[in-house]
Amino acid sequence: MNTQHPQHATDPAPQPSPRFYTPAEVRDIFRISQSTVRRWTDTGHIRTARTVGGHRRLYADDVDALLHSEESAQAGGG
Repeated sequence: MNTQHPQHATDPAPQPSPRFYTPAEVRDIFRISQSTVRRWTDTGHIRTARTVGGHRRLYADDVDALLHSEESAQAGGG
């Protein structure tokens, strides 16, 4: 008699795929230059991934967090 649990019961829940923005989308969201977007990625403010073709994609979680911190600073008068 097989007393093991079904395999699917022990598998971790599948993780959702990360969302990404293009550098142009981030430029438009923050109304900044393309070189500023590149600087933010180079300094680690926003994590990036590369497409198969070598294009940068910026993690939406990082962009959204930065956007919310900017909104908070503006709302606080800072």
